[in-house]
Formats: sequence, structure tokens, C-alpha cells
Amino acid sequence: ARSVKDRSIVNFAKAQKIGLLIFLHDSSELNKIEDFAKEMIKEGKKVEALSFSNNPSAIRFSFPCNYFSFKDLDWTGNFKGESINKFIKTSYDYLYSINIFPILPFRLITRKCMAKCRVGQFEENEDLDLMIEIGKVKNIGFLLEQMKIYSKKINSNE
Repeated sequence: ARSVKDRSIVNFAKAQKIGLLIFLHDSSELNKIEDFAKEMIKEGKKVEALSFSNNPSAIRFSFPCNYFSFKDLDWTGNFKGESINKFIKTSYDYLYSINIFPILPFRLITRKCMAKCRVGQFEENEDLDLMIEIGKVKNIGFLLEQMKIYSKKINSNE
């Protein structure tokens, strides 16, 4: 985990590079993720995505996205795929962990990543800078809406 001194949160309005870490549980929510990404792109932000799926050919997004599964994770908790390791090493202004059911690969990625501000669902022992409490809703659309609302309120004194 990074130390507090390594964190430098950027005003959302000034953010340029956005990382999306996606685990889509229900294909009916694909459009909500598409809309979230398109809104970021429309605001002039460069969006890169990494999506977890045991069947990567089943889900395709219209924005650039790499896919991974448990096969890309070794027994020591390291990732084998070049695209995953590049994603982890990229210094995103914001990294959004878009999932409503916690999974180990996401915890490992958010812990190792170089993003300046990591945003995701509230979960005990998560290494996130901004945690969204979604209660019993368990709905990606609600999570994305809350992520947008609270990210846009971030105004650091750069």
C-alpha cells in the first residue's frame, strides 16, 4: 500500500487521465458503464479501462478496454498480463473501481496501482481514497451516479 505522502489528489475538473476497473455482474447494466465512460470522454478526459471477466468475449465495450480473468493472476498475487501491469503502473488522476461485489483481483489492483485518487464502493480494509457507501442497493447505476457526484466535489488546493 502507498503511504499518505504519495497521494496527491487532483481537482476533478482538472483531471485528464481516468482509469476504469470494471466487473460487470449483469449485462443489463452495460449501458450505464458505457454512459459513464462516454461522459468522461466528452469532458475531455482520456479513459482507459480494464475489465474482469471469466468470459471476455461475452462483454464488449465501445471504449478502449482490456480484459482479464483469474487466469492472469498467479498464486503469489502477481498479474501475468502485460495490459494489467501497464494499467497498474499508469498514473491515472482517478481510478474508478466499478464493482458491487468485492473480488480479490480488484483489491490487489487498487492496492498496487499508481493512481492519484482511487474511488470505489465502501468495503472494510479497502485501499481507496474515496469510498462510496451503496448500502443494500447493490446496483452499478447507483454506484456510478454517486461516484460522479462525489468526484466532482473534489477540489484540492493545488
